[in-house]
Amino acid sequence: MRIPRTERIKEVFPKLSDDSVAEWIADFKQIDELIWRVASCGGASKLGRAKVADVFSQQFAWLSGMGLKTALSRSDYFAWHEGYDKAPPDPARLTELFGSDDSA
Repeated sequence: MRIPRTERIKEVFPKLSDDSVAEWIADFKQIDELIWRVASCGGASKLGRAKVADVFSQQFAWLSGMGLKTALSRSDYFAWHEGYDKAPPDPARLTELFGSDDSA
């Protein structure tokens, strides 16, 4: 059984306020949602890792280094696992992600 994120954060950062932990959890949920949106379009490798990294950086300026690499890798894994990497991306999803449908 996994230890909930809230407990893990509090263990590592015991002085962090409950409000700050809640903000972090909200950010993590938004990142998870973006990872799945990227995956549903084929993953970072299919769409272009640099271009997808820019999308993450625009929405989460603080996400960099290992965290960014992990987000990109997770999008590729989920795309592969769900078969999105083999299907043509949905133009509407590309528009949502990049602002235009000519990104793939």
